[in-house]
Amino acid sequence: MSTEQAIRSAFDSQYQAGLDMLEAAVRACPDDAWDSSAHVNRFWHIAYHTLFYVNLYLFETVDDHVPWSGHRDDAQNLRPGVEPYSRDSILEFLSFCRDHARRRIAALELGVESGFSWLPFSPVERLAYNLRHLQHHAGQLSERIRQDTGNGVGWVGRG
Repeated sequence: MSTEQAIRSAFDSQYQAGLDMLEAAVRACPDDAWDSSAHVNRFWHIAYHTLFYVNLYLFETVDDHVPWSGHRDDAQNLRPGVEPYSRDSILEFLSFCRDHARRRIAALELGVESGFSWLPFSPVERLAYNLRHLQHHAGQLSERIRQDTGNGVGWVGRG
């Protein structure tokens, strides 16, 4: 296996594992916590925000970005006043992101400059940055579930 293939394989596996953990959190969220105002950012909104950026940062450039078909303007921003997405919609978006990650990681040009002016990273570092963002929010949502129910979300080592 070449170094480039090893990098792609590792990122694909870890994106899938991160998405597995986010999916477990989405599925475990109690119904009454899904759109609860007990936290500044609603559970569903953090999940949507996370998936939006998983999708975005897997494109070569910001201009190449094609939002998920269910996207609503400004829903990615963690601001109040956005119509809630259903659990089923978030799970549909998550499934879309799984397939998108597999395709984009396999095709991503690893040796080019960033196509995101605010992220002056190589594509490999952008993959790591994006993965870190995914896991940050998956952990945040898992902790909410632990606080609300006493049960956490299990760790996934590889996807």
